[in-house]
Amino acid sequence: MRKLFFSTIIFGTTLLFFNSCSTTKKTTSTTTTGTTFTYTKDVKPIIDENCGTKCHSAEKKADGIDLSNYASVKKESLKGDLLAAIQHAEGYKPMPKKADKLSDENIQIIASWI
Repeated sequence: MRKLFFSTIIFGTTLLFFNSCSTTKKTTSTTTTGTTFTYTKDVKPIIDENCGTKCHSAEKKADGIDLSNYASVKKESLKGDLLAAIQHAEGYKPMPKKADKLSDENIQIIASWI
């Protein structure tokens, strides 16, 4: 019984040691750290230029998605679909369609706002 107890302690300690030796580093964007973004000032211009007035307007609603106002953009954002699409995440249609990917800065602004 004692042997099992000490073996468990040694195994647990070893496991914790190796787990804390991870080489993965967490990175943050220096351009957006500590900045608060708003829909009207920061997000809306990006959406309007790339999505809201072209394919996802109140009139067009491509794929049933309307990005013409705060409520609809917030709804898509909270589902995770908007961010995944602009990040070109696997399993999502890359957006904007038939256009260059948004800049990393614009993606970070939207991600921070969400």
